[in-house]
Amino acid sequence: MEFSDIVAEVQDIVQNAFWTETKIKVLINEALRVVATGVIVGEGAMITPPLPDLYETATLAATAAGAGIVDMPLDFNRDLIQVINAAGDNVAIDYSFKRFLLKNFEKNTGSVISCSRHGDSFYYRDIPTVTEDLTIHYYRNPTELTDDTDTPTVLPETLHRPVLIGYPCSEIFKQIEDGMEGTKVSSEFWANEFKMGLIGKMLIVGHDSGPNNYDITGATR
Repeated sequence: MEFSDIVAEVQDIVQNAFWTETKIKVLINEALRVVATGVIVGEGAMITPPLPDLYETATLAATAAGAGIVDMPLDFNRDLIQVINAAGDNVAIDYSFKRFLLKNFEKNTGSVISCSRHGDSFYYRDIPTVTEDLTIHYYRNPTELTDDTDTPTVLPETLHRPVLIGYPCSEIFKQIEDGMEGTKVSSEFWANEFKMGLIGKMLIVGHDSGPNNYDITGATR
């Protein structure tokens, strides 16, 4: 679906002049970011997996002046998957930031052999005396939809309606029905559409079979 088609369908459903095209477009882009970041669904505290088309690589410079820390790329969204040094070797990733700090309390001098991510920062040990370029693999933020003809290709087309229409409608009806007594029929209906769409995403996109399998109860998160 094109951006304009998604907006028009939300407008047809909502039928409320307060919710202008501009406001609806903001919610649609918010839906894309929410899904890209991951949402907890179903029993077992599972978080939806990343969208494959958002897979990205970038180069970070590990320097002595950086004192073991450098900013992640501005487009970073989730999951530091792999880190490779200039020689083509893997750099060990510690998914527990606390453990990483405890193991690397002293900032020894040498080539980078271990790393961890905390928020939007990338931490590395040892500290090189000469700049070392590290190639990181991760998932980026989705590109914001702006033009009416833009198509959210990072999301399977079968999920455009439940996700990109379901989310905005759910958020809008939450506000419309706020303060109403009894069951919030419309907001609950569209929240369920969104939820079922995400469950469908898990089936379509699939799960990572590695140690970081998007189970938020696990230590690797």
